[in-house]
Amino acid sequence: MRKLTVTMLMVLIASVAWVFTASAASVGEQLLQPEEGWKRIDSNHESLDYVGSWREFNHSGNYNRSKMYSNSSNNTDYIKFQFNGTSLRIISERWSTYSDNIQISIDGENYSYSQYGSNQYQTILFEKQDLSDNVHTVEIKRLSGKSYFSLDAIDIDENGTMIDNTLEPPANLSATASDSRVDLIWDSVTEANSYNVYRSTTQGGPYSLLAPSVTDVTYYSDASVVNDTTYYYVVSASYDEGESPYSVEVSATPQGTGEPVDPIDPSNGRAILTITMLNGKQLEYDLSSEEVDSFLAWYNTTAQGNGLGYYSFSDNSSDGPFTNRTDYIVFDKILMFELDEYVLLQVAS
Repeated sequence: MRKLTVTMLMVLIASVAWVFTASAASVGEQLLQPEEGWKRIDSNHESLDYVGSWREFNHSGNYNRSKMYSNSSNNTDYIKFQFNGTSLRIISERWSTYSDNIQISIDGENYSYSQYGSNQYQTILFEKQDLSDNVHTVEIKRLSGKSYFSLDAIDIDENGTMIDNTLEPPANLSATASDSRVDLIWDSVTEANSYNVYRSTTQGGPYSLLAPSVTDVTYYSDASVVNDTTYYYVVSASYDEGESPYSVEVSATPQGTGEPVDPIDPSNGRAILTITMLNGKQLEYDLSSEEVDSFLAWYNTTAQGNGLGYYSFSDNSSDGPFTNRTDYIVFDKILMFELDEYVLLQVAS
């Protein structure tokens, strides 16, 4: 009985050891599919920019049966891409005819890896984790050694996105500062699913993701700022195909008493919309947050050339014998508009 017990214990220990050692692949190992927590981007993805003389090669050993490769001895061929995320793996074959000195630059910091070795497809050649949750610029090039190098795929963290330079970024981003607050607004982008707002205290970045997946609206209020500090903002658009490049950068410096402004609760938030027409006339409307969203959606859609040419406001508090008054605002007659938000406070009786 004692011998049987010892044998069972040894089997249990061996099983536990196998579970831990098999939990994650490492550099040099073959990885035919992305592991849990990762996703794979094929070598022909539109966000990958191949500069120089690159060729596509099809083989059953490659991911999705294809790869991109270079065979240039002058070291002028390189790959460039951007992604938003925290982790990166380079996947390609290891081969006896490939270079052992390949440089990969991430945000200007250089690393190296080798593609030379015993023949093996879909090998993890390089891995970098614990990057800041931000947009990263990556460039890969061969420095010396044998002339071949290639890319089969890249793996990024499952919540990451590729930056596709063919996708349209938001236009006309503007920032308005007030006391402990910065309000952003931008134009709607056709076919975009959502928007991502980034912020930095340094002009030109690097930027940190402030608000991911802003949907249905094209504005954002940043109430996490400190007065007398200049903040720099950019916005990107998310599509089915990936994420767009950044918009043009804007900046704002909040100033005031320093008392924080509470974020607006959509259930009781309202705003005074003041519209200045080209003839100088000003129109003022007291709107709920839902009505503000509706007006902004109309304005941004019409600015893109896809919306109705006018917007109507109903006023049920009209003086005189009328039961209702409707104002029709013609888009082409609007000079500017301003939103002053406020919150209805409940006062105890």
